[in-house]
Amino acid sequence: METTKFLDIDEAAKYLGYSKNSLYQLARRRRIPYYKPGRKLFFDPAELEAYIRAGKVKFNDEQKVK
Repeated sequence: METTKFLDIDEAAKYLGYSKNSLYQLARRRRIPYYKPGRKLFFDPAELEAYIRAGKVKFNDEQKVK
């Protein structure tokens, strides 16, 4: 069984290249997946990667091929 290494706010901010403040705002607006078992926020790296991939902007060649 594989266990997930969750990231704290500092690690997640570094992973995404965001400031901690920006990450707190995204979490408060429920725009980024996070866990809050108590007072601290935790992030699953796989979910953060999916969050990033969901924001992909299509470039011209992708828009023509449908």
